[in-house]
Amino acid sequence: MNPTTFSSLSDRVVKVTAKALLLLKTKDEIVRHICIVRKNIHLIRKFLRSELNKNENSLKLESNLALLKSFLVKLKQLKRGSEKRGGGISNRKKLVWQTIDSCFKDRLLTVIVVNFEYKDPVLFLEKAFDSFSRKISTTLERSLLKVNTMLVCNFIQAQNQVIDLKTFVTKSQVIDVGTDLKQWYDTHVISKIRTKIEEFAEKDSGWSLYEILHLKININSYSPLKGGISTYVKVPHFIAITRSVINVQNNDNCCFLWAVVSALYPAQKNGHRTSSYPHYSEVLKYDSIQFPIKISDIKKFEN
Repeated sequence: MNPTTFSSLSDRVVKVTAKALLLLKTKDEIVRHICIVRKNIHLIRKFLRSELNKNENSLKLESNLALLKSFLVKLKQLKRGSEKRGGGISNRKKLVWQTIDSCFKDRLLTVIVVNFEYKDPVLFLEKAFDSFSRKISTTLERSLLKVNTMLVCNFIQAQNQVIDLKTFVTKSQVIDVGTDLKQWYDTHVISKIRTKIEEFAEKDSGWSLYEILHLKININSYSPLKGGISTYVKVPHFIAITRSVINVQNNDNCCFLWAVVSALYPAQKNGHRTSSYPHYSEVLKYDSIQFPIKISDIKKFEN
């Protein structure tokens, strides 16, 4: 018999909390469950920060932490609603962002967008884009990124009124400073999740969407090469289509030197390839300069 893990216990906590959220009516009940959920969040966060044994599922723990934080936000809204109108959810906030702890080494940020208003998944995802864009733009200042998302919903089976949690996960995709975030989001989030929901509806007939809980966004740092860091970054689309810029796709941290070489030794074709140029070490002098180059060191190169 397998020993009970903290991961499996957190599963049970999430299921019990999800059911309770549907049944709570009085302010006292809501306040009591807010305290319970806070304690459970604290326990999972503390456990995630510890050294996990091999039987624990860190991904499940992180997902359950996200769910509990989502439930906590909803409970707080329920409490405000009960104080204002004697019951019901306040509609003052339609979306709320929450940051989630993560135990993954390359994870820069995990956030959830908690839904209070929207019934249509595509509309919810569209409304979440502005906040997504701001978070990504800020995080891009630290690193190239790989990002994936997870839409978490409750579905109901009409025949027996059973409510169950369903998730729709997208694959990690690269984002750099040249990425058109709206196009990326439409392609890799909205389109992918919409397709997954449609496939689920066709495959598992009898289930219908009951409630959209949250969108979870995992933002990871990304280094194109395992052996080092490439400083190559795609040119923004609106510049690339003008075909007025040569952007050499280097696999090292010397994009500055490749740019200089491309100007001094114009390529006849395939201007984006390093193989179209002499190697910078053969034609340039840069002994006292460290790379990636600092703006203050450009003068050294010019001299």
